[in-house]
Amino acid sequence: MTHPNTTERQTRIDSIDMDLVVALDYPHDTLDEAIETGDDQLVAVVQCTEAVVFYAEELHLPHRLQQFLSPAESGQVAAYIESLGPNPARAEQWMEPRYGYVTRGERRADAGWNADLARAALQTADERAAEGGLSENVTDCIEILRAFLGYLDRLHAPAGFTEVLTPSERTKVGAFLTDILRG
Repeated sequence: MTHPNTTERQTRIDSIDMDLVVALDYPHDTLDEAIETGDDQLVAVVQCTEAVVFYAEELHLPHRLQQFLSPAESGQVAAYIESLGPNPARAEQWMEPRYGYVTRGERRADAGWNADLARAALQTADERAAEGGLSENVTDCIEILRAFLGYLDRLHAPAGFTEVLTPSERTKVGAFLTDILRG
């Protein structure tokens, strides 16, 4: 498998050879399968994956996330996010799956994940994957979670993805990304 040139935008998750556009809806499409297992940990991992993907999409609004930014572009976004400075309101921000949020029209901490909980979900998922017996769809969700957390780490550098931006900050990042995408 070839890796993209570091100056190009990545349109696939190489570890599972999946197009990003497919990956955006994959966790939601896998949720019923996870629920049928009766395993709350697997359900939580799939829901967390959906929440992380939705958060990454929010950062790209008003555009649909169809590709990861190049490393140079990610660096520009990281510098922009860093220029926003500290914001205590971020401590109250949560990611949650798109469909729960759209249904209620508001975010709730009990329905979502912050950066630390997302990393803990990935660790749990890796432990479960090492035990074996997971379906291909669930293991693909784990790889999607890993890829999107890595992408968010690049966008939130130098410290990496440690906190969820506020709605107004996400809007500002989306506008900044629009300028980058217009190139």
